Amino acid sequence: MNIEIPFVILIGGKSKRFGLDKGLIKVSGKSFIVHQIETLKKISKNIFISAYDKFQIQTYKKGLTKFDFLSFILDDYSILDGKKLRSPLLGIYSSFKYLLRTKFKKIFIISCDLPLINYEVLILMLKESLNFDCCIPRWKNGYLEPLFAVYPIEKGYLMAKQNLKLKKFRLRKLLNEDWKINFVSIEDKIKNYDNELTTFYNINKEEDLEKLKTKLS
Repeated sequence: MNIEIPFVILIGGKSKRFGLDKGLIKVSGKSFIVHQIETLKKISKNIFISAYDKFQIQTYKKGLTKFDFLSFILDDYSILDGKKLRSPLLGIYSSFKYLLRTKFKKIFIISCDLPLINYEVLILMLKESLNFDCCIPRWKNGYLEPLFAVYPIEKGYLMAKQNLKLKKFRLRKLLNEDWKINFVSIEDKIKNYDNELTTFYNINKEEDLEKLKTKLS
């Protein structure tokens, strides 16, 4: 499969519970982000890391020296008149803006707190994104997974820019009703490739981390 969609891992979120960036938390001897990169590079080495500031970039670079193909994207605060904001939307906006100048038309956004992303699910999402502007997993209760989704770069940039100016930070607001969107059922389709749905196992508190360690052991 010829992959023309770059992966962007968002690391800019604030983790008050853990006291350090989630992407740097180690399990089975590797940080979350290393687990992710090792899976993603089986598909493509067009991998970008979206960061909050230059210090965060330098911190991550120290642990990722073996991945010389990585590129880093710095959050662009110019749209906020220089005001600091820790928001996934700003990281996504900055990634859209950065990649506008490339050949890519779409982008696969992934949060750094999803260490068990499944290779088969990634391939499924890429296939499901064909002929659509956006491809996003959806649970039966209607809940979406906006931080594991494929977005259109140019259209996404315009929506993210508009929402930031209006201070609308909910990621669901990023989706435009005019887009052609493929909502991929998690229970009916994705579960066929990832039976335990570990792809969506995110870490928000210490108990989650302990459960993750148990799964991997």
